[in-house]
Amino acid sequence: MRGVRFAVGGYAIAFAAAAAAALCATLSLPIALALLACPLPVMLAAFVGGFAPGLTATALTVAAVLGMRLLPGGEGLSGSEVVALGLFALQGAVASWLVDTARRRRGEALALDRIGVEEALRRSEDRYRAIVDTQAEMVCRFRLDGRILFANGGYARARGTTPEALVGRSFWDFIADEDRPGVRALLEQLTAETPEVRIENHFETADGVRWTLWTNRALAFDEAGRCIEAQSTGIDITDRKEAEEALREANRRKSDFLAVLGHELRNPLAPLSAGIELLQQPTIGFESIVKVRAMMKRQLDHLSRLVEDLLDLSRISRGDVVLRKAPVDMRDVVDAAVELCMPGIVKRQHRLIVEAGRARLPVIGDFQRLTQVVGNLLANAAKYTEPGGSITVTAGGEGDDVVVRVRDTGFGLPADSIASLFDMFTRVAEHRERTGGGGLGIGLALSQQLIVRHGGTIEAKSDGPGLGSEFIVRLPLGWEARPRQTVTA
Repeated sequence: MRGVRFAVGGYAIAFAAAAAAALCATLSLPIALALLACPLPVMLAAFVGGFAPGLTATALTVAAVLGMRLLPGGEGLSGSEVVALGLFALQGAVASWLVDTARRRRGEALALDRIGVEEALRRSEDRYRAIVDTQAEMVCRFRLDGRILFANGGYARARGTTPEALVGRSFWDFIADEDRPGVRALLEQLTAETPEVRIENHFETADGVRWTLWTNRALAFDEAGRCIEAQSTGIDITDRKEAEEALREANRRKSDFLAVLGHELRNPLAPLSAGIELLQQPTIGFESIVKVRAMMKRQLDHLSRLVEDLLDLSRISRGDVVLRKAPVDMRDVVDAAVELCMPGIVKRQHRLIVEAGRARLPVIGDFQRLTQVVGNLLANAAKYTEPGGSITVTAGGEGDDVVVRVRDTGFGLPADSIASLFDMFTRVAEHRERTGGGGLGIGLALSQQLIVRHGGTIEAKSDGPGLGSEFIVRLPLGWEARPRQTVTA
């Protein structure tokens, strides 16, 4: 279409040149003078339209002069004027060919340059796409109404599809409903003065909802300066978010632990202070002294256990727990733990069943530490079971393991609390409410650390609140007597 327009322009110039030549001829000007201004229109016609319009301009110019001179009443032509017209015709043809040749070569050069530029742009875009597609980050170019204009391979892989399938879709479909108002408000902050905004939101991927950090950069604006097109680069920050939440939860548990510890340490101080004041009374009787001393001993024992637990916590944190391992019969461990916890079991009127069998259950371990673990499980069972409940302790061999189970009919455990039950400072909220406080949240964590250092495992099971719970300790079976050894855990 463009070539046709240029050709028409060239012919129009040719007719204009002929008209100018005819005008000059009517004015009785010499032929040489009349043709003097004609080469320029001829070359212009050839330059605009090509060789044919240039040659046409030459022919029409010659025909116009001949017509005006040879018509009746015309002046006619002399021999020199005929020669001048012939030379003009020859010059016009040659000039038209030369100009058209130069024009074509220039057009070809421009076309080659344009092809080169387009090829360079195409290669540049291909390199850009190759780099973007191989990035682990998700890259998406979009309109602010949500329509996706481009998505790289990382974005497509996260969605479980192809980049082509994402073009035209709305990225709002992939953002959690509760995050959309906040994301929309932040994207509206993109301006020429603030061309970049970072957003954290839940992003629906093929593997489920993930936390994602998006760096959004404005690409185009409307007349009012509002962003209408942007590009976003996203990375998965789910692990970081979970770590931050775990850290916050650990700090919360530590704060709760310190509060409970202060309470637990303060509780024995009041009766101890009162006991000291009573003992200082000159009128106190012998029986009262005995009772006060017994009360003070109980409070001191309680404080000693708290301090010992704290010291164990410190030793385990530093890796300084010393295990004095030797051949141990787990039946003896169970008997020692039952003896240790019997006062609490009797006080709450629980029914205790112990099933350890007659066969030896040999393990290699630290008798005192293993007794501490089983005793802690028994104490918890007694504490977190309503008075008159039932506690069952079984010990036996299962394959290459010695297994001790402590079951109760107590408060039970919520399903969401079992996973973190052995974490330091963890306490079950429902248990605190029913017992008026609960423990320090370090007993089960210590038990797990001790069992792990014996090469065993400990786990908790429960069918839910009010349905009791079961704690299972597994230790490697000791097949042969081994020399006594001391191990620093």
